[in-house]
Amino acid sequence: MYKPLNNRRFGVLWTVIGVHLQNSSRSCVMRIIRIDLPEIRLEGQPERDIEEGQSVSVKCVVDANPQANVIWKKSGYSSIYALKDQIEFMPVKRSDSGIYSCSATNDVGTSQELEVNIDVKYKPQILNVSPIHGATVAVYNSTTLVCEAEGNPPPRYSWLQKMGGDGIEWQQRGNTAKLVIQNVTYQYQGQYVCEASNVINGVTYKATSAEISLDVTGAPQVLTDTARTKKRVVVEKDEDAIIPVYFCSDPIPKRTFWEWGSIKLETGNKHIRYIAERLHKDEGSRDCYEARLIVERVDGSDSRKYTLNVENERGSEAFAVALEVREPVAMSVVIGIVVGCIILLLIITLVILYLLKAERMCFNREYFKVLAL
Repeated sequence: MYKPLNNRRFGVLWTVIGVHLQNSSRSCVMRIIRIDLPEIRLEGQPERDIEEGQSVSVKCVVDANPQANVIWKKSGYSSIYALKDQIEFMPVKRSDSGIYSCSATNDVGTSQELEVNIDVKYKPQILNVSPIHGATVAVYNSTTLVCEAEGNPPPRYSWLQKMGGDGIEWQQRGNTAKLVIQNVTYQYQGQYVCEASNVINGVTYKATSAEISLDVTGAPQVLTDTARTKKRVVVEKDEDAIIPVYFCSDPIPKRTFWEWGSIKLETGNKHIRYIAERLHKDEGSRDCYEARLIVERVDGSDSRKYTLNVENERGSEAFAVALEVREPVAMSVVIGIVVGCIILLLIITLVILYLLKAERMCFNREYFKVLAL
């Protein structure tokens, strides 16, 4: 007769089958079978960033008796993801991202669940920029440029403006998805791109949008924060003075003239020693110009403020530049200064000698008084 005996100790189920033979002198035979609750561990868990396009394989290793069945599930889904000990992604796609859990079940029971995070990283990609056909905004108003990009890690944004000059340079105007420009001036006019970037396994990846145009219109505006506009010009007497002013205007200027005292001099004209050059169009910046007034062989009477006036259909702008003429120092003045310094030095020397002599005489009197005592 066979009689199974079950005993559970330390998480292990022991099954004992006893054999008892009545009226027999033969020995009793017993068979002990160990039955385990499944134990699992994961192999192949990612140690670096998982990049899209790579091959990824994670195995759920089971230790159990009797044999256990492995179940894989994906977080957020109620259905079973896989009924095998190993899941493979060849290649892995961004849609594969998620938390996967495995467990094992046999006749004894079910193991604990172990999780692995499949976080697929991928390079940034520009999805959209707006306004796609660019924007036109009146000077001193506001406007907004918007950039939309995807990537994992989430990309960082930069708005760059193409600057004119001898070579192409880019100036950063913002570092968020939205570039909000308050109080727009002509300096913001030009071409813009959105740049999205992220870092995967220590490598920086960037994506750049197509250029979009920002056009500024309105009354003329003098750009004072550029080296091409001088607020003060200093020259020596008898030299030629060049007074530059840099400004932008859209629509184009209808009238530009220089004004000082009772004189008004239109650009492109000359008055005695004063030359108002024609406007110089800036080829690197749309709708921008440089005006120059040249004063030939300046003298002291030319020291004053000269004002450039610019007018177009939308309004006007005026900007004054101070001209300072330095007179050369006369030779007689130089000689007088040198002679004066020499006389002052002699006086100081005589005073010092007198004081030293007086101190010596005072010392001698004190010495004779001591001897008399």
